[in-house]
Amino acid sequence: MKPEDIHVGDRLRIRMWDDMAEEFGIEFDDIRTPDASFTDRMRDLGLCGSVFTVSSIYDDNGTTFYRSMEGVEIVENGWQDHWYIAASMLEPYYGNDDLIDLPEEEFESDLISFMKEGIA
Repeated sequence: MKPEDIHVGDRLRIRMWDDMAEEFGIEFDDIRTPDASFTDRMRDLGLCGSVFTVSSIYDDNGTTFYRSMEGVEIVENGWQDHWYIAASMLEPYYGNDDLIDLPEEEFESDLISFMKEGIA
Protein backbone atom coordinates (compact mmCIF):
# COMPACT_ATOMS: atom_id res chain seq x y z
CA MET A 1 0.00 0.00 0.00
CA LYS A 2 1.01 3.60 -0.44
CA PRO A 3 1.19 5.93 2.58
CA GLU A 4 -1.25 8.38 0.98
CA ASP A 5 -3.88 5.58 0.83
CA ILE A 6 -3.80 4.98 4.61
CA HIS A 7 -5.80 7.06 7.10
CA VAL A 8 -6.59 6.96 10.82
CA GLY A 9 -9.47 4.53 11.33
CA ASP A 10 -8.63 2.35 8.32
CA ARG A 11 -8.96 -1.37 9.05
CA LEU A 12 -6.05 -3.19 7.39
CA ARG A 13 -4.05 -6.38 7.81
CA ILE A 14 -0.38 -6.97 8.33
CA ARG A 15 0.87 -8.90 5.31
CA MET A 16 1.90 -12.54 5.49
CA TRP A 17 5.59 -13.38 5.91
CA ASP A 18 5.93 -15.32 2.65
CA ASP A 19 4.22 -12.57 0.68
CA MET A 20 6.61 -9.90 1.98
CA ALA A 21 9.63 -12.20 1.63
CA GLU A 22 8.79 -12.83 -2.02
CA GLU A 23 8.53 -9.12 -2.73
CA PHE A 24 11.46 -7.80 -0.67
CA GLY A 25 13.68 -10.80 0.14
CA ILE A 26 15.11 -11.98 3.46
CA GLU A 27 18.35 -10.71 4.92
CA PHE A 28 19.67 -12.00 8.26
CA ASP A 29 16.26 -13.53 9.15
CA ASP A 30 14.48 -10.20 8.58
CA ILE A 31 12.51 -8.84 5.65
CA ARG A 32 13.93 -5.49 4.60
CA THR A 33 11.01 -3.48 3.25
CA PRO A 34 11.82 -0.08 1.73
CA ASP A 35 10.84 1.62 5.01
CA ALA A 36 11.78 -0.71 7.88
CA SER A 37 12.56 -4.31 8.73
CA PHE A 38 9.85 -6.85 9.46
CA THR A 39 11.68 -9.14 11.85
CA ASP A 40 11.39 -12.86 12.48
CA ARG A 41 10.38 -11.92 16.04
CA MET A 42 7.40 -10.00 14.67
CA ARG A 43 6.45 -13.10 12.69
CA ASP A 44 6.91 -15.37 15.73
CA LEU A 45 4.62 -13.12 17.79
CA GLY A 46 1.87 -13.73 15.23
CA LEU A 47 1.69 -10.26 13.71
CA CYS A 48 1.45 -11.62 10.15
CA GLY A 49 -2.16 -11.63 9.05
CA SER A 50 -3.38 -9.77 12.11
CA VAL A 51 -5.99 -7.02 11.85
CA PHE A 52 -4.51 -3.55 12.10
CA THR A 53 -6.81 -0.57 12.68
CA VAL A 54 -4.79 2.61 12.24
CA SER A 55 -4.95 4.69 15.42
CA SER A 56 -2.21 7.18 14.58
CA ILE A 57 0.20 8.10 11.82
CA TYR A 58 3.60 9.50 12.58
CA ASP A 59 6.77 10.52 10.80
CA ASP A 60 10.22 9.31 11.80
CA ASN A 61 12.97 11.02 9.83
CA GLY A 62 10.89 11.23 6.66
CA THR A 63 9.38 7.73 6.85
CA THR A 64 5.70 7.30 7.69
CA PHE A 65 4.77 4.68 10.29
CA TYR A 66 1.46 3.55 11.77
CA ARG A 67 0.19 2.59 15.21
CA SER A 68 -2.75 0.29 15.76
CA MET A 69 -5.80 0.21 18.03
CA GLU A 70 -5.20 -3.53 18.43
CA GLY A 71 -1.98 -2.85 20.32
CA VAL A 72 0.98 -4.06 18.33
CA GLU A 73 2.96 -2.77 21.30
CA ILE A 74 4.49 -5.38 23.62
CA VAL A 75 5.69 -5.27 27.19
CA GLU A 76 8.63 -7.51 27.96
CA ASN A 77 10.78 -7.52 31.06
CA GLY A 78 9.14 -4.29 32.19
CA TRP A 79 10.00 -2.43 28.98
CA GLN A 80 7.31 -1.29 26.59
CA ASP A 81 8.23 -1.47 22.96
CA HIS A 82 6.39 -1.08 19.70
CA TRP A 83 7.03 -2.33 16.21
CA TYR A 84 7.50 0.04 13.33
CA ILE A 85 4.71 -0.80 10.89
CA ALA A 86 5.09 0.80 7.46
CA ALA A 87 2.75 0.98 4.46
CA SER A 88 4.72 -1.73 2.66
CA MET A 89 3.80 -4.15 5.49
CA LEU A 90 0.05 -3.53 5.22
CA GLU A 91 -2.69 -4.71 2.88
CA PRO A 92 -6.45 -4.18 2.62
CA TYR A 93 -8.62 -6.14 5.04
CA TYR A 94 -11.90 -7.50 3.75
CA GLY A 95 -13.27 -8.90 6.99
CA ASN A 96 -13.07 -12.62 6.21
CA ASP A 97 -10.22 -14.18 8.19
CA ASP A 98 -11.19 -17.71 7.13
CA LEU A 99 -10.47 -17.28 3.44
CA ILE A 100 -7.82 -14.59 3.03
CA ASP A 101 -4.77 -16.72 3.85
CA LEU A 102 -5.77 -19.82 1.89
CA PRO A 103 -3.53 -20.60 -1.08
CA GLU A 104 -5.43 -19.98 -4.31
CA GLU A 105 -5.76 -23.68 -5.18
CA GLU A 106 -7.11 -24.48 -1.70
CA PHE A 107 -9.61 -21.62 -1.94
CA GLU A 108 -10.75 -22.87 -5.35
CA SER A 109 -11.11 -26.42 -4.00
CA ASP A 110 -13.20 -25.20 -1.05
CA LEU A 111 -15.34 -23.07 -3.35
CA ILE A 112 -16.00 -25.99 -5.72
CA SER A 113 -16.91 -28.25 -2.77
CA PHE A 114 -19.28 -25.60 -1.42
CA MET A 115 -20.92 -25.17 -4.80
CA LYS A 116 -21.37 -28.94 -5.26
CA GLU A 117 -22.97 -29.21 -1.80
CA GLY A 118 -25.36 -26.38 -2.67
CA ILE A 119 -26.38 -28.09 -5.91
CA ALA A 120 -26.91 -31.54 -4.38
